[in-house]
Amino acid sequence: MMRKHVGMAMIWLLLIVMMFSATVQGKTIITHLAYVSSGQQHADWLMKKAADFMALYPDIQVDIVVGNHDKMKTMMAAGVDPDIFDLPDFDYLGGLGQLADIRPMLERDRLINAFNPIMMDRLIQPNGAIYKVPLEVAISTAWYNRDIFHQTGLTTPDRLGSNWTWDMMVEVGKKTTLDLNGDGMPDIFGIDRPWGYWRTAVYQAGGKFYEFDENQNPVKSLWNTPEVLRGVQYVESFYRLRITPHHTVSDQTQYYFWTGKTALDITDGLAIINVYLKNSDVDWDFMLQPAGPAGPIAAAAAISGPLIMKSTKDLEATWKWAKFIAMDREQIGDFVKITGRMPALLSAQPFYPEYMGLTKKNFQAVIEQSNYPPPVEYPVSNALAPRLVSLDPVWKGDQPAANFLQALHEKMTNIIKEEQAARATK
Repeated sequence: MMRKHVGMAMIWLLLIVMMFSATVQGKTIITHLAYVSSGQQHADWLMKKAADFMALYPDIQVDIVVGNHDKMKTMMAAGVDPDIFDLPDFDYLGGLGQLADIRPMLERDRLINAFNPIMMDRLIQPNGAIYKVPLEVAISTAWYNRDIFHQTGLTTPDRLGSNWTWDMMVEVGKKTTLDLNGDGMPDIFGIDRPWGYWRTAVYQAGGKFYEFDENQNPVKSLWNTPEVLRGVQYVESFYRLRITPHHTVSDQTQYYFWTGKTALDITDGLAIINVYLKNSDVDWDFMLQPAGPAGPIAAAAAISGPLIMKSTKDLEATWKWAKFIAMDREQIGDFVKITGRMPALLSAQPFYPEYMGLTKKNFQAVIEQSNYPPPVEYPVSNALAPRLVSLDPVWKGDQPAANFLQALHEKMTNIIKEEQAARATK
């Protein structure tokens, strides 16, 4: 009898804890897991908006938790999913039925047309669902250091038009890699962090990494195709020519673009304006990505934003929070000013250059870059994610690109087969 009472007490205690986790004194609690790598400005913005939101809606409490992929996995394993999160590499949860479809709410609240229709179309899944909250336009634009171009007497990329190509960028990289004191080690480099650009180079070569079926499941690896090889070999040439500080100097952070010691940045998005460039003395401007065989394709030119878990304790409350941070023009000013990112909300975009003090910059290049999106590729598991693949053996010259990619192709092919078998047993 005692065991029965203890067991019942434990069950009731568990139920009380679960209820308390969802509400506190009548409040609905929403947990927003923010990506730690998005930076302090992103976290600061979310904290500020949470305070503003709770003042407006005192019956809803928003808890901001900053974490990484391990934090997300730990929360899910413990059965305490965040209500909403903005970590990359978890889009695949939509295919597993674990993300909330926000399309009905966008249509109900007449917000579906508040965003770029072409970009919104790319968010629609084969089942008609939209999972991603349209918060920002993620554009991997490109940047140049005007002072270095003037110092070397070179024409800036924004004035080269159709001549701003892969070959031209290599030539610029060579001419802007400068040993100023004659010690045999460059003091200024041509290209910053190409390890973040190689996937873009693959797209610019006309390649992609997988073929997908009608259910968005990867069915074929393309890692050993000529286009992928061409993109990787192009980036490999930067290392061979020593026009990048990566694997050339002991501390590449001393040469990041915002230090003024590299001429070109072909990796970063708009967030670096507030995070790094705002307090930098670098005279910088925007440019298009260089045109490869398939054109000046961007790594990203799409709407991005957080995802809502289907397990959320209160979908309407979570949706109210999502709308507040992403679709309320009154709130977008803080998003831009604090994070430096470009809002997806069309009615707020014209104010972006003014908010950011960019009226004298070539912001038209950013707008133009959005016309060159990468090929559509659907979310894959982390085991298959190109973003998580390191090509250091190629960059260091330890392994030929063709051999490395062939081995990677075989590995990814086996993973695809394993995932197909796992799906077949469900």
